[in-house]
Amino acid sequence: MDAFVEFVAQYRPEFKDEIVAADEAEIDLLESLAGPLPGAYRLFLSTMGESMGDFEPCEAFFEIGGTIGTYNHAPWLKHRQYVLVAGDLGLTDWYYFMDRTRPHGADDCMIVRMPIDEGFPTEKSEPTFASLEEFLYYGAFESLRMSELKKRLHFELDTFNPKPLTAPAEGVCALAEEHGFRRVAPTPRCALYDRGEAALLLHQHPIEPIYSFRIHCDDSDELTRLKSAFEDLTGIRGR
Repeated sequence: MDAFVEFVAQYRPEFKDEIVAADEAEIDLLESLAGPLPGAYRLFLSTMGESMGDFEPCEAFFEIGGTIGTYNHAPWLKHRQYVLVAGDLGLTDWYYFMDRTRPHGADDCMIVRMPIDEGFPTEKSEPTFASLEEFLYYGAFESLRMSELKKRLHFELDTFNPKPLTAPAEGVCALAEEHGFRRVAPTPRCALYDRGEAALLLHQHPIEPIYSFRIHCDDSDELTRLKSAFEDLTGIRGR
C-alpha cells in the first residue's frame, strides 16, 4: 500500500498528509460484521481507512465508518462471501465488494458491484476489477491524471460499435508502447499508460476478454492520429 500512496502523491503531493489510518478497534469491529477481511483490504484500512481526504477514486466512498454503518443498516450483508469495501457516490448506487471466493494473488480478491438491497440475487453482481489494488490504481489514474488532459477519445463496445473486437487487450498495450506510451502501474489486467502530453487508460473485464479504453491528449491533431491507429487495430470506432 505504500507504493500506491507514492503513486498518488506523484499527482497529488498533499495526499500523504491527508490520509488517516483506521483504528485497529474499528477494523476488528468491521471484521466482526463482515467476516474475515482479505489481507489487501486490511492493509488498506490500516493505511487510509479512516480518511482519504477528499480523494474519491471511481466516485467511491471508502471510509470505514460509512462501511460499518452500512453493515449495521443492512444486516443481511453480514458474513457473506462478499466483503463491502466502498459505497457509490455516483448515480448507479451499486456498491463495491471483494469476492472472497475469487482470490487474486496472495491476499487480494476480485471486486464486484451490486446494490445493497435485501434479496438482490448475488449471481447478478457485476465483476469489475481483478483486485482491490487494481481498483485503486485505476481510480487514481482516472481522476488525477486523465482529467488533466482536455482532448478525449473513448473506445468501447456498445450500440455504436456492435462488431467483435479485432485485437486482444494485449494488442492495445503493444500499440500504446509503439506510440511511446509507458506503463506506470503494476495492474495486471487494467493498463495505465502515460506519455507526458497524452495518457491511455484501459479497463479489462476481470474474467471475460472484454475491454474499453480512453485516450486523453493535449493536441487535437495528435489525438486524431492516435484515433486512426487504434481504430485500425481494434475495429472499434473512437468517440
